[in-house]
Amino acid sequence: MATLNQNFTKFEEDTFFIQFTITDVDTDLTDYNVYWACHTSPTSSGNPLSVKTSGSWDSIDYVGGAEWTAAQTVRISISQSDFIDGPLNHGTLQTGSFYHELVIGSLNNGEDSVVVSNGTFTVDPSLFTEKGGR
Repeated sequence: MATLNQNFTKFEEDTFFIQFTITDVDTDLTDYNVYWACHTSPTSSGNPLSVKTSGSWDSIDYVGGAEWTAAQTVRISISQSDFIDGPLNHGTLQTGSFYHELVIGSLNNGEDSVVVSNGTFTVDPSLFTEKGGR
């Protein structure tokens, strides 16, 4: 079952990890791939703002930044460049609230992929950066 409304806030210049622990499965997930994406809305089409994967499956190419740290724990690395250099950003910092979703699936083209978490990911400007008023 998916964990809904897992909301996170990132401030400009922050670098950190988001960690998800999947507790309601009987299967060892070590050989599964992870796909985490951040979009402008839950119904967005086209390229996501930011993507992290642990490997390729189906039409999703390997990007990196997502890993299994234990059999059922997923760690997603987040940095400032994820919200500047993404396909929708055109070299500018994207701030505001975005929709994020974590999906896992087997290495067999993700045929059994399932959403395990979603929510809002907010990127706020910082008071201690040039844009924020330093």
